[in-house]
Amino acid sequence: MSALNRTKRSGLPKLCLLWLLWPIPLFQNPASAQEASTVLPETSALPEHISIKTATQSFNSRYDYALHQGRIWWRPHRAAQALDGGSAPSALDWRLMPCQGLPCQPENADFPVPQAIVSMSADGDELTAIDGLGRFYFRTMAGQGLFSKTEWTHLSGFPKGVLKLPWAKPLAWSMGRRHFDVLWYEDADGNPHHVGTTGTSTLYLLSPDGSQIRYTDNGLPADFSRSICGPERGRLRLKNIQASAATLFAIDASGQTYTRMDDFDINGGTSMFIPYTYKPQPLYRRPSGAEFDSHLRPWRLPPVPWRAQPQIVLSGQARLSTAITILQTGQGNAARELRVAGINSDGRTGYYTKMINAEAWTFYPAALAHQANHWLTPGALAERLPADEARYAGKLKLGSGQDYPAELYDLNPACSPARLRLELPSGAAEFYLHLVEAWSHARCEDPTQANRHHLRLGTLEALPNQTLPPALVRLDRAVFALPVSVDALRLVIYNQAGDRLGVLARKDPDPAAPCADLGKLAFERLMFQGGPLAWQWLEQFPELLSFDLDGLDSDSLKALIAANQALLDRFELEAELIAAAQQQAWAEAIGTLLLRNLYLGTGMCWWMPYGPAFCRSAPPLMLLNWRIEDELARERMLRYDTIHHQLQSRLERYRQKLRHIEHIK
Repeated sequence: MSALNRTKRSGLPKLCLLWLLWPIPLFQNPASAQEASTVLPETSALPEHISIKTATQSFNSRYDYALHQGRIWWRPHRAAQALDGGSAPSALDWRLMPCQGLPCQPENADFPVPQAIVSMSADGDELTAIDGLGRFYFRTMAGQGLFSKTEWTHLSGFPKGVLKLPWAKPLAWSMGRRHFDVLWYEDADGNPHHVGTTGTSTLYLLSPDGSQIRYTDNGLPADFSRSICGPERGRLRLKNIQASAATLFAIDASGQTYTRMDDFDINGGTSMFIPYTYKPQPLYRRPSGAEFDSHLRPWRLPPVPWRAQPQIVLSGQARLSTAITILQTGQGNAARELRVAGINSDGRTGYYTKMINAEAWTFYPAALAHQANHWLTPGALAERLPADEARYAGKLKLGSGQDYPAELYDLNPACSPARLRLELPSGAAEFYLHLVEAWSHARCEDPTQANRHHLRLGTLEALPNQTLPPALVRLDRAVFALPVSVDALRLVIYNQAGDRLGVLARKDPDPAAPCADLGKLAFERLMFQGGPLAWQWLEQFPELLSFDLDGLDSDSLKALIAANQALLDRFELEAELIAAAQQQAWAEAIGTLLLRNLYLGTGMCWWMPYGPAFCRSAPPLMLLNWRIEDELARERMLRYDTIHHQLQSRLERYRQKLRHIEHIK
């Protein structure tokens, strides 16, 4: 038995997320985290109209929301009030939300009521808020969805968990709710697909440097480990993002705006319940997007890429800001309105607006109070980042059982596709390798860690005008036929049964590197297979080791012992987490098989919504997840055992030396 497996669990470390207060709002109503009053604030403290959504002012199809002194105020939204026959809302209509304007569950004494709310986002029928500790809270209105009810919750995703910001201060964040207000989504072929039984709520984060878009939703583990590829394959540094009904709206430093529809369902992640295809599908008249059956028709992949929106023409005093908003206005993809706050040629404040598929922008005056640091510099150029792409090479056993030399180009796990080249006896064959992030039960404790492995579902698409052997013809656009595990130094390709078809190693970007550097690279690759913690051990190696113990005093030795012990404790905890993930993957695979058998026995595989897709896709996917999880865990534990033994031996030497010094004293 591994030494690590014999350790006692000392409890999960508690991560203290340092929260820097959100920037001062772009518009009226600068909110603070002071104690709120139940008395209606002065009219000037709450806005009369909300045209642009910000971190402290937002609205959905039901209500307007505003933050004042860390508490949430609300009033009926203008459209909702008009439907009820009422007049347009005014500043006098604001009321403090129940529980003194804070998320709560009055019947649940254990609910973690926050001290203050510092930021919020609303869309559809939902409101999402963040407290001063970086915790998310969610409020969805009761509606048509299965088990739908109106309440606050502090738990997110599946498995349920507390969701926290991965960064103390992301550049931007937004929530998009794709549900019964928009009713359907149209795929790349134009075919509509009903939103399903509950709809999808997705949270999108823009990293502090504007280079990454992270997301999670109400069906994923409670973390931000998943990424969406930004415009220009992620090379564009963005200034802001906003979302509505799975449609992302982004702006760069030049004022160029971009839109794209993307969430876990749309990009192919929900294969246990939704049928996907990479082959073009004819337009069908029935079922329509308003009918649930359209949800179960094949969804075309890949989704439509980012679209650069027409530029906003500026003249005179006209200027744009980074404050943007996207709104749901009806059903289907085209029912989105875009807004960009700024001033017009005469110097009047307001916003430029158009429908998402329109060509021309129109300016509407509005009383907006801009912050100086949110203005875009006239004539500025968008900042582009180096391509975050890698090459891998090795051999693959595809179809015939023969190993083919293979090379993979332009691989970025978040930005599909990559290009695969196989050297066949008849000549080279080239493919796109489409990669979709697989659903996994595992929660990533540190989603900002770059040195981690990604599990993807791969699909080959042959480039045109090639003659391929029959085995490769069968793989052409065969949906998710090639699962892939990839990290920064190697890529492993499997078949759907979980058997390895080949391992591709990342190619050294500098083939002229001296032998010493190549040896160091090989050692780093070995350590990388042990996971991020082994990588950290490698980086801290000089600080943890001393060859001159005679030259150290007792204080220096104690510091050295403490540093090594801290890392040893982390390895032991990580080992327990790996073992728990293995066990959970196994339990979910067995549970899925048992549930599938129940569905078969009762006929639910044929008549229940999602039944056919679940019975066909879920068991093999969960078995595959277990096999890959188990294989990677075993490899990692081999590395951990080696490092664990080294740390224990080193600590014993240091402690012996410390006892000797203290005995002499």
